[in-house]
Amino acid sequence: MSNILNRPPPPRKEEPAPASTHPALGRLLYRARQLGIELPDKAPDPVDVSGLGTAIQQLIDASVAERIAKELERQREQSSHTERMMREFNAPAPLPPTPANAGAGPRLVPEMQFVRDSAGQIFQVKYNNGAVLQAVRDGAGKVIGMKEIRPPTVPPPTPDAGPNPYQLGIPQ
Repeated sequence: MSNILNRPPPPRKEEPAPASTHPALGRLLYRARQLGIELPDKAPDPVDVSGLGTAIQQLIDASVAERIAKELERQREQSSHTERMMREFNAPAPLPPTPANAGAGPRLVPEMQFVRDSAGQIFQVKYNNGAVLQAVRDGAGKVIGMKEIRPPTVPPPTPDAGPNPYQLGIPQ
């Protein structure tokens, strides 16, 4: 029993080069000769194109060509619509309008003033915008939070309300 891989390759016959240089044509011609198929030297003459069958075929071909043209036009319109929608979808979002004075004037840097109590610990923090925070401490004296202290607000007197009964110097 002999191994297929150890056999020597069969001798190659020298074939004349085909008229065409396309590689697939050479393989097809070689395979046709192997199978014993006789190939004609030239293409057959065209068939006479007259008669009722030919007229029907021409009508069918014209109808098919018209339908294909309509479908291609519809696909072009649909693809242009899709491209427009994708452009709109992928367009960057417009930036919100900026106020006219956004870049004008210097920005205030927050300044803080620390107020210490008699023990030297920070008691209050005062900001330059008027906010005041007071330290909240636990029993051990550690800061556990800050509480905002707001000054009491008294509504301004209205001119038609008459004298304020809480004003000093007015007998009650």
